[in-house]
Amino acid sequence: MSGWSNYTSRTLATWQARLGDTQWIEIEGTFAFIDVSGFTRLSETLNRVAEGGAEEVNAVLNTIFGRLVGIVEQFGGDVGQFGGDALALLFEGPSHQYRATAASKALQRGIREVGSVTTPAGRIRLRMSAGVDSGPIQLARVGRTHQDLLILGPTVASTLACEKAANAGQVMIGAALRAFLPAAMVDANGLLDLRRSVAAVDSALPRQAADDNEIFVAPQFR
Repeated sequence: MSGWSNYTSRTLATWQARLGDTQWIEIEGTFAFIDVSGFTRLSETLNRVAEGGAEEVNAVLNTIFGRLVGIVEQFGGDVGQFGGDALALLFEGPSHQYRATAASKALQRGIREVGSVTTPAGRIRLRMSAGVDSGPIQLARVGRTHQDLLILGPTVASTLACEKAANAGQVMIGAALRAFLPAAMVDANGLLDLRRSVAAVDSALPRQAADDNEIFVAPQFR
């Protein structure tokens, strides 16, 4: 283990160095929420038919989410929260709209490449739905026993509504981000054209040095 910073978001881990004791801020950024479907079926199948099914599920989770997190970081994004089999992603800084959109497209490609899992009961295909939108995002640093990051506001609400409306294999774009992107990239229903390349994507932003402090990790996990 190289440090506690591996287990928390970059935004939270660099908060003190950038913002001091400030407890909340509002930024302009892009929020993406992705949900991987199929894990419930996979868990039930492995636990039913395979000895050590829980260990196999953990191995699959590590492989798949390791790949997805790596893609997010390639586009300068930050995993703000894990939510079961979902990821809450934050993009800020130059070209955050394009980087978040391109990352969402790359995540769909990534889940297609690693989301086919062979079990003793047959092959199970994991798929992903995603919502993405841009605008003001409120960030709050909270907690007593440890520090946690909350990502809040209407942009988050819009993104969650987009993800809920998207089917597996789709990326739905919110109204604010849709108005920013070239019209050819998004169809009339707000769905991102996954066949079309995303232009004007900057290279990933450099990672900021994180405060390697256990205060960012829940005591139960430590």
